[in-house]
Amino acid sequence: MTAPAATRQRAPVVLLRPVPGDSVIHRLWAGTKLIAVAEIGVLLTFYPGWVPIGLVAALILTTARLAHIQRGALPSIPRWLWILLFLGGATATFAGGSPVIDLGSVELALGGLLAFLRITAVSIVLLGLGAMVSWTTNVAEIAPAVATLGRPLRPLRIPVDDWSVALALALRAFPMLVDEFRVLYAARRLRPKRVPTTRPARRRRWALKLLICSPLGSQSRCAGPTKWAMRSPPAVAPVKSPRPRRGRNGPTGWHCRSWSSCVPSR
Repeated sequence: MTAPAATRQRAPVVLLRPVPGDSVIHRLWAGTKLIAVAEIGVLLTFYPGWVPIGLVAALILTTARLAHIQRGALPSIPRWLWILLFLGGATATFAGGSPVIDLGSVELALGGLLAFLRITAVSIVLLGLGAMVSWTTNVAEIAPAVATLGRPLRPLRIPVDDWSVALALALRAFPMLVDEFRVLYAARRLRPKRVPTTRPARRRRWALKLLICSPLGSQSRCAGPTKWAMRSPPAVAPVKSPRPRRGRNGPTGWHCRSWSSCVPSR
């Protein structure tokens, strides 16, 4: 028997869990980090140019190097997100705008594509800032820092203490909520597939498989369903055979005349 192929596991998203370390960034006060993130966010809101984006990206990389953040802390990007980004960029290209590139008799306007790339870069930079605060700051230090920063607002009858307590509870509960959703998703993936119980449902299922397989006419693509029909273990025999019949090779209920045609036995 051959060993099953090892599947590459994606790195999970680590939120609100600091990376262990004793660097300068780790020892920095949480309020200082929050003020820096707020100021950089305001800067990128009013000046979302490529130069500010590049400077903030360089600041994030320098901070990550000082904090000794390993590359393994970065989450893996799913394939569907790359597809959405590609579709978004292709759609934004039709918006037009300067600059315009002449390709023979065709004029290609790249203004919409550049605007989409700039917005995407700003989003990535802001996510990087939040990740740096999450990786280098203990969750228990954020709520007292917010209460200290909001102290000048207390004479205005603003409930700063209530806000800090609510923020502390939310930050404490959010990682547990993410873990619960991850467990539920894993349990859902382990659920067995729904087996059709009625004869029409089983016939529709097999008709769909044969409809996909028959136009191809190649043994490499059709060998899988046909071999599964001819050599199935007893556990899946009731699924494919409404009337199992004992034979030399076990319970079989289908006769395969060729690679692309299988008919039920009567």
